[in-house]
Amino acid sequence: MQETQEEIQARPNQQWSIELVSDNITGGRHFRTLNFIDEYTRESLAIEVDLNIGGLGVSRLLDRLVNHLG
Repeated sequence: MQETQEEIQARPNQQWSIELVSDNITGGRHFRTLNFIDEYTRESLAIEVDLNIGGLGVSRLLDRLVNHLG
């Protein structure tokens, strides 16, 4: 029997969300946070903070999460 999409998503580590947040600090400098969240548990899997987060940074963090969590 094949699982439905809802059944697959009703377990931890099956669907993640990615959110990129930008803000300013004193002096007008910008910083960003890249947040990975498990949709089922609502657990924060990782938060990366940097002055600039490009595609390579996103890819590296995603690779680390996949290697760690499967």
